[in-house]
Amino acid sequence: MPCGFSNFGRSKAWDPSPFGQGGRRSRSGGALFRASGPSGTTAAARAGRFSNHRLRFCILAASITAYTAFPVFAEDQPEDPHSCQTRQQLENEPFKEHRLHLTAAGRLAFGDGTELRLGDILFADHLPDLPRDSRNALEAARQATLAARFADTEMRACALAGETARDRYGRVLGDGIGLIRPFSLRRHLLSQGLAVVLPQSADAGCCNALYRAEAGARLGKRGVWAASAPLIRNVDPKTGTVGLPRFGFAIVEGWISSVGDRERDLYLNFGRDWSTDFTATLRKQDFSGAAEDLARFADLAGKRVRVRGVAEPWQGGRIAVSVPGQIEILTPLLP
Repeated sequence: MPCGFSNFGRSKAWDPSPFGQGGRRSRSGGALFRASGPSGTTAAARAGRFSNHRLRFCILAASITAYTAFPVFAEDQPEDPHSCQTRQQLENEPFKEHRLHLTAAGRLAFGDGTELRLGDILFADHLPDLPRDSRNALEAARQATLAARFADTEMRACALAGETARDRYGRVLGDGIGLIRPFSLRRHLLSQGLAVVLPQSADAGCCNALYRAEAGARLGKRGVWAASAPLIRNVDPKTGTVGLPRFGFAIVEGWISSVGDRERDLYLNFGRDWSTDFTATLRKQDFSGAAEDLARFADLAGKRVRVRGVAEPWQGGRIAVSVPGQIEILTPLLP
């Protein structure tokens, strides 16, 4: 019998008394059936007990499956201390304070006016595959979410590990962390589908937490993942091609056909013809401090991966990979 609740009524009336203790009784007190035989158990009793155990097993199996397939993406859980640097590591910066506020223009800033950019994520207005109306609506939702969060709790800055202090616009790269109730502002936006992960730092632990938050929005079809235009482009397994109509951010998923290991570069080929198939390229000098990751990527032939970054739509398309977090290994075996 498949997992279900066809015997649930019988299970509710089940009396856990030992065998041979007379008749089984329902919760109303009436006799449900009378025990008989050497063990004091009738065929009906055995069937009911088996159904009860089967029901418990099915509920347990369903709970485990739901937990693994749809994990709890708690963006409000305390920030992992290993996923980004601590507040004290900002002490050398000339900030009057490390608390953040939301400016009238919707930007994150310190008390002295220095701005903070949320690192390793990309907002919807930078996603070329989304229609303009969708980008505008998601940008308005992001601003409303930020305003609600800052009205709810005070925020402090957390600098990203492995990043330079500032970007080319003078903004500090980091995250906003709740003071009273610790939570990550980046993960909250990702879990709502108001941003996607774009790894730019070499901190693997931080990227894993961001990917888990993004997966929650993707499974729930929230925000950017509810749009009609698919954000993840699948490579044709026969031709190794993928449609990249324009230059810009892209997420590409497919099987690695072969890996070209050259003196300075590593080529992850998604097809047999490098001139027409999609390729992810890695410069070895970018992975000088991550030899294990480079060796792992060199062994990706026959595996399914998801690559994200700035795509160039020439010769089948290409994404340059500069940090390990840009590649997600999905499965080790060919279908």
